[in-house]
Amino acid sequence: MPDWVPELAHYEWLELDLSIRQEDISEKVWAEAELPSQFCCSALASLVSYQYEVHRIGPDYQPARGEGQVYYYVVYRNAAHEVKFLQVNEVTAFLIQNVDHKQSFNELLVRMKAALPHLDETDITTALTQTLQQLLSHQIFLKA
Repeated sequence: MPDWVPELAHYEWLELDLSIRQEDISEKVWAEAELPSQFCCSALASLVSYQYEVHRIGPDYQPARGEGQVYYYVVYRNAAHEVKFLQVNEVTAFLIQNVDHKQSFNELLVRMKAALPHLDETDITTALTQTLQQLLSHQIFLKA
């Protein structure tokens, strides 16, 4: 059995799990131009990491072995009941992992500045704004 089989099986199981979770997020979906005052992670979103690019595995792509890299994914279901995934980088994974039930932009900014002290605050603020907009538009983050 190839080493990637357990990770692919987990990924497929997670898609199934999300498709049947009993949760309605429709009232918390962000649809405005400005960021909400508080954010939370959707109960219909799960952050996972794998040693293989599980989204690529299929008849035409079966990796021989791991590349020694970690791949981060958010598997989620949106308000239209579509199960999807988003491959994210390590910083976005950190943000998702560290958002509490309700957090403001400033609270998230403080966390990100502490995690990335070598970066300029303006760069962190810009990147955080863009990342939050992306996570909100995918319905991974919601209005709290």
